[in-house]
Amino acid sequence: MIRGNRAAILASVLFVASSVVWGEVQYVLTDLGVPGRAYGMNINSAGQVTIYSEGGMFFYDDGHPTDMYPLLLGGLNNSGQMAGAAEVGFAWYPALRNNTETVLLSEQQGFALALNNAGQAVGYLEGVGGRPFIYSDGQLTELDLTGAGGGQALDINDSGTIIGWAKLAEEQYRCFLYDDTGVTYIGPTFDNDWCGSWRINNDGEIAGSWYVDGRDQMYVGAGGQLAPVEAPEFYVQARDINSSGLIVGMRLPLAGDPSSDARAFLYSDRAFTDLNSAIDPASGWVLMHALGINDGGQIVGWGLDPTGSRQAFLLTPIPEPTAMLVITLGLAALLRLRPAQGGVL
Repeated sequence: MIRGNRAAILASVLFVASSVVWGEVQYVLTDLGVPGRAYGMNINSAGQVTIYSEGGMFFYDDGHPTDMYPLLLGGLNNSGQMAGAAEVGFAWYPALRNNTETVLLSEQQGFALALNNAGQAVGYLEGVGGRPFIYSDGQLTELDLTGAGGGQALDINDSGTIIGWAKLAEEQYRCFLYDDTGVTYIGPTFDNDWCGSWRINNDGEIAGSWYVDGRDQMYVGAGGQLAPVEAPEFYVQARDINSSGLIVGMRLPLAGDPSSDARAFLYSDRAFTDLNSAIDPASGWVLMHALGINDGGQIVGWGLDPTGSRQAFLLTPIPEPTAMLVITLGLAALLRLRPAQGGVL
């Protein structure tokens, strides 16, 4: 009997361990099941997802997508609160969605692009070059960007630090950080406003991209510093960063076709991983853009499904953090078992 128990435990431990590739995370892929072309945009710590599709804007929770019309979704926090823009009379106004209630943030047109776990939202109002704002405690306030002629607030962390971009002069654009002390301009000056989706995590780590020298180039930084990530043979768009500093986005060879050659990536320890190498090759999927990552390492984005249709996906890492604990406990149980006196294992 002991022989059988020990063999069963060993088999279970080896089964779990077999899914662990040292230095490489593997993922289970879920088709988010939204009709039409669909894009997984954001994911929170509960695994809830916002999805943009030809059929509308959806909030995905526990396997069920819910249509969020008339809200265009721009951000999602861990409470399931959403930021975006609501359509009113063929115009779009910055808005928040709380459960079933949509709240307009301004009587002026614009867009709420992101929000933090305190419910503070950032975005821009329409105007020359854009007018970045923060919405906090029921009040919308435009940011005082000294010397700037417009811009956008793109993300806000739980400390209230905002990342965005501003136009400083003709053909002079720059990223900024904004907090209680005011605005700080960071990184190089660019000659265009073709910036990507800049993000800041709760440790103040930053990831984003800008169009430089004929290609999208990824930048990372912290402490008010920004530096390019060298990838000279690729267009690289960074789209999100989590609390562990893991970055997701898209890479495309310089001579590649964006409709077929783009690939979703994970950037960690100064190295890119093509996420297609971390899923079951029999799935038939091609993962093209990774757009969001939560603190548990789950990733959302879009790719081509087995039929060639553009669809939203969710990647869940295996083993999850508890799996290593299972392996440890299984080995401990195995070692504690002793053969009966005179028995042979």
